[in-house]
Amino acid sequence: MTKLDRVPVAQLPDKYGIVKSVLYDRINRLSIKPTKIGNKSCVSGEQLDLLDQRSLGLFQSTATAQLGR
Repeated sequence: MTKLDRVPVAQLPDKYGIVKSVLYDRINRLSIKPTKIGNKSCVSGEQLDLLDQRSLGLFQSTATAQLGR
């Protein structure tokens, strides 16, 4: 795995437009274990894909629910 394959967890709330507590809830629900590199926690590209899928699924579910109103 190269450094490009790792994304600092601290950058993810901005990426998804959520607060840290929601991000950590998603990380825990997906059983993702960030890797500690120095003083930063990072996720791998594969873990990031899981989070992306989760975020996309939540967005689609919300949009579908709003259409049904």
